Formats: sequence, structure tokens, C-alpha cells
Amino acid sequence: MPDLTEYYLHVDITVPETQCEDFEKKSATFLRPRYPFKKFSEKANYELVLALASEPFAHSPGLTKITQNDGEFRNSENSQRDVFWDKNASLTVRKYVHLWTVPDIEDLDLARRMRQVADDPLYMSINALVFRETQAFVRRVKLTPPLELRKGEKFIRVTRRFLSKDIATYLFNAGVIEPTLRKAGWYMQGQYQNVTGTLNLVTEFWIIPPSAGSTLTEMLEPFKDLQYKQPKAYAQLISGTFDLVQAETRELLRPTSYSPNRIDK
Repeated sequence: MPDLTEYYLHVDITVPETQCEDFEKKSATFLRPRYPFKKFSEKANYELVLALASEPFAHSPGLTKITQNDGEFRNSENSQRDVFWDKNASLTVRKYVHLWTVPDIEDLDLARRMRQVADDPLYMSINALVFRETQAFVRRVKLTPPLELRKGEKFIRVTRRFLSKDIATYLFNAGVIEPTLRKAGWYMQGQYQNVTGTLNLVTEFWIIPPSAGSTLTEMLEPFKDLQYKQPKAYAQLISGTFDLVQAETRELLRPTSYSPNRIDK
């Protein structure tokens, strides 16, 4: 069977803020063994290697189209009108981001695994607290050694979309840029490329300096000297690299109470 030691399951979980404390407590219990899914199958040696959470935010699921009567048009042909109603506009949620190792695909039977976990009361009680969940398999491009996560540590998750032809160039250049960022206190946990879903996405997890924000401008601050002293090199390496990005999202996250390697100091 093919070896998937470089592959991971990248999961986004949205939980209503009123349910988050219960979600974290139950998740900590479920995750107490290093390989929690082994109780369903000896070959399910998936390990949680990263667990982050956002600050609470207002959920915005988009608009739902409905039709309602409008008295002003009661006597006209247009006695009904289409309106849009955001039925979850007042819901406050928190996003949880999990990264699981997927060492091999010998027993990667997801349909059977879902039937097995449905018989587990703890897993199902956690699942009942989840408002929305998305999953994608990703390929590890760059991973730094394991590190201790402190309670107040700040992460950003940067997701970038590219034209397929530009991904290899970006990944090579990003590898050249990363050591300078690390010296300035921007520590990359890992860099991952989608292998399911939208294939031209690259996700990076960064531990950022305590005083730093999550903007690209602040991230490029360590290259200011290069910008002024060697503008041509800056334009080719830095500007040229980020010009390849078609779209980008940046999310500020912190380690959860059940994060692996977390120390509360």
C-alpha cells in the first residue's frame, strides 16, 4: 500500500459559543489516548498534532431566500415578493482547527469508520455539539520539529490560492524566505497543500511574535532592509512570490485547552 506518512487530515469545526466549554471538556476526554480511534480499529493510528481555536465571532452563513406576502402589493399582480433572511445572524460561534496524521491508507475505510464511531456515546455527544464541520486531506510540504505550545501563544493560519502552474514556484520561494522569518520570531509549524477539495490551496500555520499582528505587512517587516538595500532582489524574491497569490485568508488562532504539547505557563 502507498505510504501516507506525509499526509494529514485538516478539519474545521464550528461550535456555538454556548457549547464550547462542553466541547473542549469532552474532546479532552476523547483525546486522552494518543491514538483515540484505535479503539475502533487497530489500524486507525491517527494522531492529533495540532488543535487551535478562534475567538468567538458572529456566524454568517449567507442568506436564505424566502417568499412572503407584502401588504403594499395586496391588490397587484405582485402580491408576493422574494426576500432574504439570515436565520442564524445572531449565532455566536468559535472555530476549532484540527490536524491529524494519516500514516497509511491500508485501512482508510471512512464509511465503515463513520458507522463504528456512531456506536460510541462520547464521540456522538461531541458530534452533537458541532454546528458545522469540513475536512480535507492535505500533503505536508514543510514541517518543523514538534514544539511546546504556551497558553497565550498566537497562531495565524494563512490559506492561499494559486494558479496550478504557480504553486511549485511559490513553495520553493517560500522555503527560501522562511529562515529569515524564523530568525525574526515567526515560527512555521507546517505548510500543507490540498490533495482533496480545492487542489490549488496551500495552508500555513505560523506562531507569531507576541507583539505582532497577522497582516502580511507585519509578516514582511523582517525584509525591510532587503527592500531598501537590494530592491531588485526584494522585487524578485518577496514581491514576486506574493504576486503569485490569487486570494488569501488569515485567521488568528490560539492553542485549545486540549492541544498536544501545550504547557500552561
